[in-house]
Amino acid sequence: MLGGSATILLVYMVARKKNMGIPPTRLIIAGVGISSMLSGIMVSIINRINPFKVQVVVQWLSGSVSGGKWLTLTIFTPIFLVVWILTYSRSRSLNIMNLNEQTAMALGLDVQKERAITLILATALAALSVVLVGNITFVGLVAGHIIRKWLGGDHRIIIPATMFMGIILLLIADTIGRVLLVGTGIPTGIIVSAIGAPYFLYLMRKQ
Repeated sequence: MLGGSATILLVYMVARKKNMGIPPTRLIIAGVGISSMLSGIMVSIINRINPFKVQVVVQWLSGSVSGGKWLTLTIFTPIFLVVWILTYSRSRSLNIMNLNEQTAMALGLDVQKERAITLILATALAALSVVLVGNITFVGLVAGHIIRKWLGGDHRIIIPATMFMGIILLLIADTIGRVLLVGTGIPTGIIVSAIGAPYFLYLMRKQ
C-alpha cells in the first residue's frame, strides 16, 4: 500500500499543472512514464535476486489466484473490506461528480477534496488487490465499462456490481487457464490481459 500511495503521489505531482489542476492527457502520460521507469527498476531487481525465487516473483508479477497464503488473506481481507465500505459510502458524492464541476460545487460539494479522497481510496483498493493476487490488469477497466453499459451511472449500484463482475471475469480467466489451457502454466493475469487488451482497443476505437 505504501508503494502504491507513493507511486500515485508521484504521478499526481508530475501531472499537476499550476492553476490548472490535472489535465487527463498529462495524467496518462505521467502514468505511462513512471510505469516504464518502475518496470526498469523492477527488472534490475529481479536480475539480482536468488534464481530459485525468480519463478515466484514472475508468477506474482504476471498475476495468479493460486499460490496465495491464508495468512496474507486473513490479514489483508478485513482491511480491504473496510476500504471498500469507505469507498461505497462516497457513492452520493461520486454521483454528484458525474455532473459538471460548476453544478457539483453549487450543490455544496468540495470537488477537489472529493477527487483526492476518491484517488486515495482507489489506490488503496488497487494496492490491496495486488497484494492478494498479483498484477492482474484490465479487470477493473472491462468490468467497469460492462456494468456502466448495462446498469447506468448510479454508483450505489455500479460499485458492488462492478466488484462482482470483476470476480466473474477473473474466475472465467482462471477456468480457461486450468481447463482449456491445462498444462501450459499460463498465469491468470496473462489470460485477463489477452481478453482485456482487445476490449481496451475497441473502446479507444469507439471513442
